[in-house]
Amino acid sequence: MKAALRFDYGRFNELVSGIEIGVSGEFYASKIPIMVAQKDKQFFFQGYIALAFGRRK
Repeated sequence: MKAALRFDYGRFNELVSGIEIGVSGEFYASKIPIMVAQKDKQFFFQGYIALAFGRRK
C-alpha cells in the first residue's frame, strides 16, 4: 500500500519543480529474515520525501 501527496509548482512554466511526500507499507505472508541480530518481520513501513527539478522546452 502506498499513499502520497505531490505538489508541482514553477515560475512562468519554464522551470518545473515539485515535492512529493508519502508513506508506504508492505506486508508479507511469512516473516522475512533481514539481519542476524534483529527479529524477523512481516510488515515493513517507510516514509519518504522526493524533490523534482527540471526545465520545460
